Amino acid sequence: MNKKSNTAMSEIKSNSNWQKERATLKKLQIHFEFQQEIMKEIRYDAADARLNPSDIVRKILDLSYSKVQRPRLGLSFSQDELKQLAHRYGLDCLDETQIKQRVMAEVNAVYQEEIVDNTTKEDADALSAD
Repeated sequence: MNKKSNTAMSEIKSNSNWQKERATLKKLQIHFEFQQEIMKEIRYDAADARLNPSDIVRKILDLSYSKVQRPRLGLSFSQDELKQLAHRYGLDCLDETQIKQRVMAEVNAVYQEEIVDNTTKEDADALSAD
């Protein structure tokens, strides 16, 4: 190795972020298959607690876990699906930023409507109970 390579390697070894990444890579990932109803409950509990489903299980097992800092939902689209979405929204299929914004707007609209419908139903139920 030359002097430049040795310096780079020592910087990596001393960098705490690299050390954390290295430790993470050494972890063993195990997949579990729970009954469908149990998986559903785990997902609901995770959403209510603002945790990932795997963190709910870690919490049950008294293992360390961390709260989601910025909850996100990742979706993968094939090129055909991007073309389909671009056509749906009247956009260029290369304009991924606009497609993403339109998908977010459409999904938000569906769930905002559902929230309003549920709130209205709960209000009506409360009034009829009186």
